[in-house]
Amino acid sequence: MNQHPQQAENQQIYQNAVLELPEFEQLCNILYGSQSNHDAKQQADLKLKSFTESIESIPRLKHFLEVSNNEFSQYLSASALKNLLGDNWLKIPLEEKVAIKEYLLNFLANKALKCNRQVMKMMIILLAKISKLSWFDHPELQNVMSPEHILIGLLTIDQMVLEMTYINKGKNLTINRRVSLNFRDSALFQIFKQALVLNKQLIEQIQTQTDQNQQVNGVLAECLKTNLEICHKCLIFDYTSVLLNETLDEPTNTNVPNSWREFIETKQNVDVMFYILKANIPSPFCSAIKSAASMCLAEYANIRQSIFEKTESRIEYVQNFVNNLIHLFQSPAKHFYILKDRLIFKEFVKIPHKFEINFQIRDLTKIGDAILEGYLQELFNFTIESYKTPSASVKFHSSVLNQVWQRILQESMQMNISSQNKIEEIIDQIIAIFLEENLKQEGMAGNTNVDEDEEDEDENFDKKEKTIKNDNLDFFSRLMKQKIDTSLNLMINYYNQIIQQYQNALGQNQKNFIKSCERQLGYLVKVTNSLFSYGMPSANSRVSLLAKQNQNDMNADSATPTEIKYPDFVVCSRQNNQRKVYPALETSLLQFGITYKAQVLGDPRMLLIGIQHNPTTDSDDFYEKMENDSSRSFNSIAQMMDQTDMMAIMDIFAEKILQNLIYTDGNTDEGKEIIGFTLDFFDVFVSSPSSCRLLSKSSIIKQLIQNHVMQFNVLQNDPNQKHIGQFFKILSILWLHEDYIDNFETYISQLNTIITEIFSLDPQIMITNQNVRSQLIKLFYILKGIVNALSSSRHFGLFFDWFYPENFTIIGKALSAFINDDEVVLVIFKFLAEIVNNRCSRLRFDTWNINGLIVFKEAAKITIQYLQLCDNLNQKIVKRDAYKEKYKFLMSIMNIYVNCITGHYISFAICEFYNDDTFSQLSICVMKCLTSINIKDIKAYDQIYKKVFSLLESFFRNHLELMFAKFDFQLIENILQISVTVCLDYFNEYVYNNLKKPSKKSPQLAANIQNFYQTQNWVFQTFMKSLAFTLLFEEHKNIWVYQKCFHSTIIMCEATAKPIIFETIMNEEKSEDRKQKLGQEVEILFTGMSPGLDSRARESFNPKFTALKTFLVEYVL
Repeated sequence: MNQHPQQAENQQIYQNAVLELPEFEQLCNILYGSQSNHDAKQQADLKLKSFTESIESIPRLKHFLEVSNNEFSQYLSASALKNLLGDNWLKIPLEEKVAIKEYLLNFLANKALKCNRQVMKMMIILLAKISKLSWFDHPELQNVMSPEHILIGLLTIDQMVLEMTYINKGKNLTINRRVSLNFRDSALFQIFKQALVLNKQLIEQIQTQTDQNQQVNGVLAECLKTNLEICHKCLIFDYTSVLLNETLDEPTNTNVPNSWREFIETKQNVDVMFYILKANIPSPFCSAIKSAASMCLAEYANIRQSIFEKTESRIEYVQNFVNNLIHLFQSPAKHFYILKDRLIFKEFVKIPHKFEINFQIRDLTKIGDAILEGYLQELFNFTIESYKTPSASVKFHSSVLNQVWQRILQESMQMNISSQNKIEEIIDQIIAIFLEENLKQEGMAGNTNVDEDEEDEDENFDKKEKTIKNDNLDFFSRLMKQKIDTSLNLMINYYNQIIQQYQNALGQNQKNFIKSCERQLGYLVKVTNSLFSYGMPSANSRVSLLAKQNQNDMNADSATPTEIKYPDFVVCSRQNNQRKVYPALETSLLQFGITYKAQVLGDPRMLLIGIQHNPTTDSDDFYEKMENDSSRSFNSIAQMMDQTDMMAIMDIFAEKILQNLIYTDGNTDEGKEIIGFTLDFFDVFVSSPSSCRLLSKSSIIKQLIQNHVMQFNVLQNDPNQKHIGQFFKILSILWLHEDYIDNFETYISQLNTIITEIFSLDPQIMITNQNVRSQLIKLFYILKGIVNALSSSRHFGLFFDWFYPENFTIIGKALSAFINDDEVVLVIFKFLAEIVNNRCSRLRFDTWNINGLIVFKEAAKITIQYLQLCDNLNQKIVKRDAYKEKYKFLMSIMNIYVNCITGHYISFAICEFYNDDTFSQLSICVMKCLTSINIKDIKAYDQIYKKVFSLLESFFRNHLELMFAKFDFQLIENILQISVTVCLDYFNEYVYNNLKKPSKKSPQLAANIQNFYQTQNWVFQTFMKSLAFTLLFEEHKNIWVYQKCFHSTIIMCEATAKPIIFETIMNEEKSEDRKQKLGQEVEILFTGMSPGLDSRARESFNPKFTALKTFLVEYVL
C-alpha cells in the first residue's frame, strides 16, 4: 500500500533526525561544555547553525527535544524552536499552527517537569508568544489552560498574561491593543477568578501539611507563588493602553473593569491574602509567596474608588482592610517574617502607603474612632520597630512610612478630627526616633566592632535602590515641615552635641570617632538641605526660632540657632589639609551652600525679613535707599547666623571653595565628586548678579582675582581637564565683574606665559613631549571656559581684542603639530564650536564691529581644511569605539555648523555676493560628512542622532537656495535620503514655489531648480512610494507628522501620485477586503483635492488626511 506523500516525507525527516542526533548532542557538549577550548567552541557553533537557522529544521528539532536526554541538546533545541517559530509564525499555515499549539501543550503537560527548567521556560515563552500572535486566527488557539498539570498550567498562564502586555513588531500597534482588549474580556476574567479560588485551596493544603508536621510539598508552594504572581499581573494588566477602556479616568490607581467588582467587594479575597501573610509556610518559597501576596494587597489598597457603586460598600471595604492590617500588626508574622525579611518588608510597606494615598483619613474617620485609633497605634508601633530594626535595608525602605504619616497629619489638620492630638504626639515621636536611629546607624557604619555576620543577608541589598534615597529624605523633610518648631529644636541640639564631640575628637586624634562624627554631620546637613529646600510653608518658618529668640520666648535651656556656625566645619576640616574628610560630609556642605544661595540670598521674602529685622532711617535717594536696604538685609541675615556681616559668610564660602579645589585629590571617585560639587557651588554664586557682587568683595576672592591664578595651585591634583575649563569660566565671570573689568586684559594675559612656553618649541618636540601635549589640551579647555563666560558683546570684544590676531594663530599651529592626535583635535573643535556660539547676542557684525564675520570665517576655514584632509571623516577608521574615534568629531563639527547657521550674526548672502564661498564650501563638506555616515549606526547615540536631524531641519528651513546654487544633484539626493518628513516638506514647497514663480534675481538658480525637477522627478516618486508604504503598512504612533509632507509630495508627483499609492496597496496588502477599503479611502483623499501648496490648499487637505488617519488607526481586519 502506497504511503501519503506527506507521511513519507515525515518518515524521511524522522529517519534523518535519528541519524543526526548523536552528532547534534556531541556538538552541543562541545559548545556548552566547560572543557572545550575557544576554537572548538567556534567550530561547533558554526556547524550547529545548519540545525538551528532554517525553518525546515523545526521537525528534527522537535525530535531532538523529545528523544534526547542531553541537557545541552534539549536547551539548544528549545531555544532554536522558540526563535524559529516566533520569527516565522505568520508564515505558517493555520492547520500547522493548531498542531504546533497542541504539541507544545502536550510537551509541557507530560515532559516539561522532567527537563531542565530553562528548557521548560523556553517552551512556555514560545506558547505564550504564538498564542498572542494567532489570537484571532482560530478559537482553538485561544485555549491556554492545561488541566493535566497545575504547575505547568500556572506557569503558562503567567507567561501568557505577561506576553499580552508586550507589543510585537510583527503586528500593527492597533492589532496589539485589540488583542489585549479581547484577551482581557474573554480570558483574563476567568484567569483571575480561578486564581482567587486557587489561592484559598493551595494555602489550605499547605496549612494542612504544616499542621500535621508534614514537609510542605515544594511543587505546591511554587504553585501558590506562581498563582499569586498571576493575580498581581491580572490586577496591573495594561488597561491604559488598550482601546475602548472605561477606566482611563483614574490612571494612577489600580484600574480593573467594572465587571470585576464582585472580586473586589468580596471580603474573602482580601482575607485570604492577609492570611497568607500571617501563615507559617516552612518552604524555600516562603519569602517569594509573602512578597507576592503583599504586592497583590498593595494593588487592592490602591483600587480605584469608582469601582464601588455605593459609599457604604467602599466604607465596608475600608473597614475590612483596616481590621486585617490591625490583626496582622498584632500577629507574630510581623516579627517573624515582615520585619525580618527585607524582600517581604519592601513590598509590604507599599500597602499602608497606597492605602493612605487612595482612601485617606476622610474614609478612615467613617469606620469609627475606636478602629481608627487602634489602626494608628498599631501603625505607629510598626513604624518605630521598622526604624529600630538592625537590618539596613529594612530601615532604608521604612522611610516610605514617613510619607504615610505626613499625609495622615496633613489631612487630619484639615479635617480637625478627634484624634488630632494623638496624631501630633505620634509625629513628634516619629521625628525624634527616626533622626536618632539614623544618626546611630551613621555613627556605627564602618565600625569594626559592629557585628556584620549577616551583612550579606540583610545589608547587601540592591544598590540601584539607593537612587531613591533622596525621595525618602524628601518624605521625612516634608513630615518635619509639618512640625517645624519641634524639628528645628531637635536638629539644633544634635548639631551642637555632635560638633562638640567632633572638635574634641580632633583634638585627641581619635580617628574612628572622627569618622563617626563626620558621617553623622553629613547626614544632618543632608536633612537640613532637604528641610530648607523648596516646599517650606513660608519664609518666616525658616527664621521662626530666631524670632522667638528675639522675643525671649525660647526656653533658656534649649540650644539656639546662633550656636550653629558654618565656620566650625571649615575650621575642623582644614586643620590638616592632607587628612581626608568623609566625602559625604564635604558634598553635603557644598549642597548646603547651594541651598543657602537659592533659599536665603535668592529669596525676596527672606531679604524682606532681613530688612524688618534691622530697620534704619530712609534715604532720600532712591538708588541709595535700595542699595542700603539690600546691604542691611544681607547683614541682618548674617547676624542671625552669628556673623558680623555677610562678607564674613562670603569669606567662609570662598575659603571652603579654594580649600577643596587646592587640596582635593581628583584621582579618586570621591575626589572627582567633591571637586564637581565645589565648582557647581562656585558657579551658582557667580552666576547671580547679587551673590556675585557679594562674593567678589570677599578678601579671599580679591586675592584670587588680582594675583596670578597659578600661584594658588588650583586643581593641580585633578586630571579632569573639564574641571579646569569650568573653573576658568567662573574666574572669567569674576574678571568681568564691574569692579574688575577694567583690568581684564591684565588678568587674561596670565595665559601668555603658557602660550609662549608651548609654542616657542619646535613642532617635533611638541609632538614627542607628553607634558607639552597635556599643557596644550589644558590651554584649550581654559580658553573654552573663558569664552563660555562671555555674556555680552562688550565682554566678547575684550576677549577678542586679546585673542585676535596675535593669539589666534595658535589654533593652526596646534593642529599642524597634532593633526593625528584625536584628543587634541577634538578639544580644539570644541573651542571653535564655543567661539562661534552667539550666546546672549555677543557676536557682532555691524557698522564698526566685524567680530562675528572674523570668527565665522576663521572657524569655517579650519573646519573645511580638516574635513578635506580626512575625506569628510571617511578616513576615520574605527578600531574599538565608534563614538570616541569618529562620532565625537561628527558631533563637534555639527555644533560648529549649527552655531554658524542659527547665530543670526552674519549675512551669508553678502559673502556670496562678493564671491566669498566659505559658507558654501563649509556646507558642502558638512553635508558630505553627514551623507557618508550610516544613520542606523548612530541611532544608538541619541544626542548625535537628534543633532543630525536638528541640523538638517535648520538647513532646509533657511538655506535651500544654497543647495540648488552650489550642490550637485547627487549630493542633493543623498541629503534627501537621510532627511525627515519636515525637511522633505520644506524641500517640496521650495521647489514648487520656485517652479511656479522663478527667481528673477538669479536666473541660474531658477534654471537649476527647473532642471532638477525635469531630470530628477523620480526622486519625488520615490518619496511618494516610501511615504505610502510607511503610512499604510508600517507601525507608527504619530501619523499626523506625515500630513504636510504627504500632501506636498502628492502635489509634486502630480498625476503619478495616485497610481503609485494604488500600486503599493496592490503589492503589499494580502487581504482583498482591506485592499478594497484602502482603495476607497485613497479615492476619497484625492477627490476634490485643491492643486497647489498655498495655505488654502493646505487647509482643505487637512480634514481629508484626518479621515484617512482615523481609518488607519481604528480599522483592523
